[in-house]
Amino acid sequence: MEYLHLLAGPVVGAIIGYFTNHIAVKMMFKPLEPVYIFGRQLPLTPGIIPKNKKRIARALGKAVSESLLTEKDLAAGFTKPDVKDKVVGLIYEKLNEEAFKAATAEELASEYIGEEKTKKAKKKINNALSEKISDAVAGLDIEGILQTVGIKAIMSKLQNSMLAMFINEETLQGFIGPIADSIRGWLHRHGKDKIKDITERETDRLYEMRVGDLLDIEGNEEHIKEMLGDLYEKAVEKMIPVIISEINIAQIVEEKIDAMDVGFLEDLLLSIIKTELDYVVRLGALIGFVIGCVNIFI
Repeated sequence: MEYLHLLAGPVVGAIIGYFTNHIAVKMMFKPLEPVYIFGRQLPLTPGIIPKNKKRIARALGKAVSESLLTEKDLAAGFTKPDVKDKVVGLIYEKLNEEAFKAATAEELASEYIGEEKTKKAKKKINNALSEKISDAVAGLDIEGILQTVGIKAIMSKLQNSMLAMFINEETLQGFIGPIADSIRGWLHRHGKDKIKDITERETDRLYEMRVGDLLDIEGNEEHIKEMLGDLYEKAVEKMIPVIISEINIAQIVEEKIDAMDVGFLEDLLLSIIKTELDYVVRLGALIGFVIGCVNIFI
């Protein structure tokens, strides 16, 4: 009887500790709705998680967007070697299809982005090319070119002629400046339009080429895949910031969690932390038992 008396305290303490923690854990999720008695809402109803679902959803959304799924994480995921190789492999397989190789660049562009956008893209390419080329030509050292190439060419043609008695390199030097200015002025007035005519013809020619001839796929698999890999990485680098700015990850996560049924949310959380919560309940029993043992000696 004395042993039973001694054990009663620790056993009762363990039972109290177990059920106290068990009830506390249950109150995290239950009740799902507010409970009213005589028109008054009982404290701690609904449970902690149902009551704070919106705040939890907002906090989780913020955590995911700011710490768990950042721009750097997305870029790293898309450029992982296995992901990159898979994408490049799929693109290369598509490029290697006979129907794809037989189509012209213009036909493919029209199929994938539409005829109107293809025309706009072609025009944009022509404008960009003609502008770049005309700027590059206008920026050349025309005086230097005429001095090193023009004078030499003229003098070689004047050799053994009567004009050689009247014209020498020093004479020609006096004409270099005005000629260079005239060339520069012509380029400024007409250069872009003339270059644009050339780029339009060449762009049309490229658009009319078969993709197989344009890319020269046969026998160049490694080179093509390397080029595709570089293009893919650059595309990801440019697209990820745009994707992040266009989609609000925090809001998406918040809305998804907020829209969840409370019962489903409970099941979801329990599937993650059920073991840990069971340990909390058992720890309550252990603490109650220890306190009961301590009371024996007080």
